[in-house]
Amino acid sequence: FRKAAAALRALWSAGNSYLEEKAPWLEIKTDQEAAALTLRTAMNLIHLYAVVSEPFVPTTAKAMRTAFRLDGDTATWISRDGAKSLAAVPAGTPFIVPPVLFAKLT
Repeated sequence: FRKAAAALRALWSAGNSYLEEKAPWLEIKTDQEAAALTLRTAMNLIHLYAVVSEPFVPTTAKAMRTAFRLDGDTATWISRDGAKSLAAVPAGTPFIVPPVLFAKLT
């Protein structure tokens, strides 16, 4: 369980590093196509996170998946190649911002 949780945290961290490096909030000013690709990749990462997080935080994972409004979307494991392609969320898919998923610890 600990190894799986550590691997999940590493996956989340890699996605965060990707967004920090690509900085789509700056990229949009100079290259809209590149910014769109970055955001599409980020949306697919969020969906992937939702699927692989299901055993740990099922309610939160479902809220993340539901935000995409994909027909028939479930927490079904996908193939390794499917995960690598990051194409579960096609371009133009509407995204509904979910409520706060984790309360701030004080």
